[in-house]
Amino acid sequence: MSAHDSRKYTLTLTAEQAGPFPGSTESLWFDPVAEGLRLRNIPFFVDGLALDDIVGLRALDDGTWTLDRVVRPSGNSTVWIHLDEGRQRPWLDALARRTGCRFEGGVI
Repeated sequence: MSAHDSRKYTLTLTAEQAGPFPGSTESLWFDPVAEGLRLRNIPFFVDGLALDDIVGLRALDDGTWTLDRVVRPSGNSTVWIHLDEGRQRPWLDALARRTGCRFEGGVI
């Protein structure tokens, strides 16, 4: 699968997923696979998903998408950690390197 096969889908967030953050959608990258779509990045807001899960999405009338089902879980986990503004995260970087984890940052 080449990088140009990936497609970004904008998923509508529930009120609970959006929480206090300004926004009602999250855009995620997926690769098409035989069983559905493989998630290629770590979600910030959409719960119930992890990197490399294969999912089915359903189109909504407004042009966004919603998670229809997880076809095949990847076995990966998504853990959300909120650090107060201005906090250093060297301990998190070190932990990720030691355990082989990946992370994304910069939501707010």
